[in-house]
Amino acid sequence: MKNVVAVIMLLFVSILGAGCSTRYHIINESNPTLNLNEYKHIHVGWLDLDESKWKHYGYGSVGEWKKCINEMNVLGLQKFIKDFYSDKTVTGDASNTNVFPKSGDLYIKNTVTKFKGDGRIDAITIMIQFYDIKTKKELSNSTIQATAYGSHWPNMESLLNAEVYNIAYYIYDRFYK
Repeated sequence: MKNVVAVIMLLFVSILGAGCSTRYHIINESNPTLNLNEYKHIHVGWLDLDESKWKHYGYGSVGEWKKCINEMNVLGLQKFIKDFYSDKTVTGDASNTNVFPKSGDLYIKNTVTKFKGDGRIDAITIMIQFYDIKTKKELSNSTIQATAYGSHWPNMESLLNAEVYNIAYYIYDRFYK
């Protein structure tokens, strides 16, 4: 009887653990002690996804995929960072220009290095660079993998939204002291 209970408990814990995953995985960080408290105006750079892969990800047109990318940036990444840093002014790129901002205190530049998926995205690997806007000096850079594993996502937008939230959460979790 004890063996049956032990096997049931092991199966329960295994099944429970299989549905959970971390929000992000740090691949590398150049300055993990960076403190963003002193920066009052944060400018968030564009998170660029390959517009030519619209068909691969199941979109009917490049326009639909561009709309998804735009919403992921403006209504996703920029909004989530605004929510986390409610005591700061947060602005962001309106499109994929990645031009160094002329005003503000801190620039968060995002570069997608890997976008995993076979018609469905499981993880996005991104290099995040933090710059002091006034000096144009890089303060830190990190490469992370944001995840959103699971079969409970109703569509691509929901999956991307979860991953982008995890990118914003990483920035807040690691650098807001």
